[in-house]
Amino acid sequence: GTDSNGVYLSDNKGQTWIEVNTGMPDNTRIWSLALSGDNIFAGTTEGIWKINPQDINNYTITASSMEGGDITPQGNITVYEYCSQTFTISAEQGYRISDVIVDGNSVGVVSSYTFSNVMNNHTITAEFVAAPHTITSSAGEGGSISPAGTFAISTGTDHTFIITPLDGYEIYDVLVDGVSAGAVASYTFSSVNSDHKIAAS
Repeated sequence: GTDSNGVYLSDNKGQTWIEVNTGMPDNTRIWSLALSGDNIFAGTTEGIWKINPQDINNYTITASSMEGGDITPQGNITVYEYCSQTFTISAEQGYRISDVIVDGNSVGVVSSYTFSNVMNNHTITAEFVAAPHTITSSAGEGGSISPAGTFAISTGTDHTFIITPLDGYEIYDVLVDGVSAGAVASYTFSSVNSDHKIAAS
């Protein structure tokens, strides 16, 4: 329903009952909380109550991220008792999520994490690792490219390919990611941060 202040409170009474020491009558149980400006309103078994925020405990969730990505929100996040807080983890280009640590324990490689029914302080840290990229090289009839094949290259590194024609042949063209680099005898990928292809003819 909606109270006189226009605050909408869900009537999903299938949620878990919770009890908060807010000065309301004994045995009053809250089934929904809504925030409006500086006021908190509670939908309870006794109706809708306006609660002083100082009457509800709050806790701090400290969120941080290592090099290679972000966690949102980040920093010291205040969460009211029994409420929830979701964090989103994203890696920068050239990195991937390697682990998410909650209160000192790994929760695995996840892109989001929710603290539900908060009743304590918590910490969450997102960790990242440089993701290897793939370079695929090939050569047509009449010559070779070295190294040849498909292999992983670490982010930020350089890698050089040597193109060698057989006797009676000459280099015609070298395509890098589908674009001609000319009849070059070598080609270097610098500070690799994505997948690439190189083909000699």
